[in-house]
Amino acid sequence: MLSSIEKRVSSVENKQETCPARKREEGEEMKSKTVAREWSNRTMIGGFMIALIAAIPGWIALLTGCSVSQDDEAGNRPNVTFPDARQKLTQMVDSSRTWAVRSRGAVTNDPDGDSSTGDSLLFDGLLCFAGEAASCEAVRRSQDAGGQFWRSPEWVGREYGSGSTFSRDMSLGALAGILGTGDKPMAELWGHYVKNHDYRLCPDEANCKLNNPIIWSTFRHVFDAVGAARFGIMWASEHGHEGLSLQAKGAPVGFQLHLTGVHVLLLQHVGIRKPTTSQILANRQPENPFFAYLNGETDRAIDLALRHCPASQPASRHLWMWEREIPHPRPDLQSGGWDCVFIGRLLLNSLGVQ
Repeated sequence: MLSSIEKRVSSVENKQETCPARKREEGEEMKSKTVAREWSNRTMIGGFMIALIAAIPGWIALLTGCSVSQDDEAGNRPNVTFPDARQKLTQMVDSSRTWAVRSRGAVTNDPDGDSSTGDSLLFDGLLCFAGEAASCEAVRRSQDAGGQFWRSPEWVGREYGSGSTFSRDMSLGALAGILGTGDKPMAELWGHYVKNHDYRLCPDEANCKLNNPIIWSTFRHVFDAVGAARFGIMWASEHGHEGLSLQAKGAPVGFQLHLTGVHVLLLQHVGIRKPTTSQILANRQPENPFFAYLNGETDRAIDLALRHCPASQPASRHLWMWEREIPHPRPDLQSGGWDCVFIGRLLLNSLGVQ
């Protein structure tokens, strides 16, 4: 019985679509589709198993080897932050702002391309979480009067790419924005919409279904943090996040691994420490300052951020560095600017700088 559950739990991951901007970045659309298809095949899970796993956290803890108490004891490395870190990070953030681009109020995916905002809710949500007021406003404007969230204010009421209006990765941006604003009414209006649409984040996409214990758990803890009413199977989702360590081990390097990190970020903020998971992320991508930050390695995260964020506008600005493989196999695709503002503000916040 346990062996069967273990196989199913190990396959759980938020299957995300690869939007057109990300396909352009990889430059190999067919290869990207193949990877996504293989990952999708490993992530299928039935509704019965979702409820079973979410309702029996002890079994999941046993299978993953990372119960809450064990995860708390996983190795956090000490930090000795260098004296001029605040000044250097502030300079990095200020410099990045001079060439980071917004379009129609939202951050752009590729400012040197078509300046699309089709993925912007994720990034604006993260920036809002880090303290960017303009991004918090973009998150609010991405929700319509009925409660549904869209990819950005520009795309409210409109299809994007191949007919998609939203996706689960965008929902993590909305959750980050809810934490960044503490906006209980925004959360409850969204919960009302999702509950009344068969627990879908949008009506027209299979990729909008809330269908695994990890995302249900993150929803639950974010909603609890702002005092919003629970909905769906949140009552049984307290420990659904225990599968994150397996997801961190199995997710492909790139935006899928980054999304695992976003789960960790949100859970850490509400008091759920995931050192086992964050250590796996940091070990898999040791040059990624976001993962070093999640792993409690503030000093190393500062060093990596200062090393990877350009001092001036790069020749080619594209997307979000922290969701790409670092070092990137295509060095012509560099920082979009807002990625450096985000990591800089996170690190300044951790140093007590507002």
